[in-house]
Amino acid sequence: MAYKVYKELERQLKQKNAQISCEQAIEIAKSIYAVEFTDPANGNTYKETLLLNEEQNQLAKLFDF
Repeated sequence: MAYKVYKELERQLKQKNAQISCEQAIEIAKSIYAVEFTDPANGNTYKETLLLNEEQNQLAKLFDF
């Protein structure tokens, strides 16, 4: 299964003409965090993805997150 996921990542990076390798994309993704919190006033839950550098922003743009 891991190999299939890796090959799909490779295919998508190639399709999007990305200038990074699968290994680079994986390393960048490892450093992306998301925070989820609930507002006690109204009970709404919010989720925010933390993109801290340019590489993370580029990866987010490639995969629309």
